[in-house]
Amino acid sequence: MPNRKRYKKYWYPSVLDMIKNYKKLESGAEMQQRFKQAIDVTFEKLKNSPDGIDIVKAVHMVYIDDTYGITGAADQLHVSRATVQRWLSRFVYAVGKEMKYE
Repeated sequence: MPNRKRYKKYWYPSVLDMIKNYKKLESGAEMQQRFKQAIDVTFEKLKNSPDGIDIVKAVHMVYIDDTYGITGAADQLHVSRATVQRWLSRFVYAVGKEMKYE
């Protein structure tokens, strides 16, 4: 279990775990289905925003597909490491907001 004191919001590690297990959420319990729906809605909202396509790519590279770390994703997307960290954090908070946390 992650150390919850590290995060500003108590729910952040739970949302992060669900994002990382996105592929397994297909046949899960009701709460997992709600998380999957929230993640899908957040993906759709981001596609229409500036840099949205890159944010979606970064989330897939780092969290869902686990093919790159933050630095590797930054190199692939030609942005700084801090930008990728900010995008990933913003995505987790957006999913949390979609789940009615806060």
